[in-house]
Amino acid sequence: MRNTSLREIADCGRQSQIPAPSGRMMPGTALVAIVAPHFTAGIVIDCNRIKKAPPWLRYMECWTVEQLQKFVRDQHWKMVELER
Repeated sequence: MRNTSLREIADCGRQSQIPAPSGRMMPGTALVAIVAPHFTAGIVIDCNRIKKAPPWLRYMECWTVEQLQKFVRDQHWKMVELER
């Protein structure tokens, strides 16, 4: 796992790519983990939006990456991108 700095993917649905931890490019979908003192949860991000979240974080679905990053920062949690 590594700390993430997810970039906005402006061309959603076309040739979106984001850098993978290995440095190679991968499709515009990312799996990130939210790490809090009382839980760890996986979140699927596609086209700069949260697409899937566990039941207790379902309210985050359709949030942008920027909204998620701000929320995580405000809660003093961590967000890390997971390698596939």
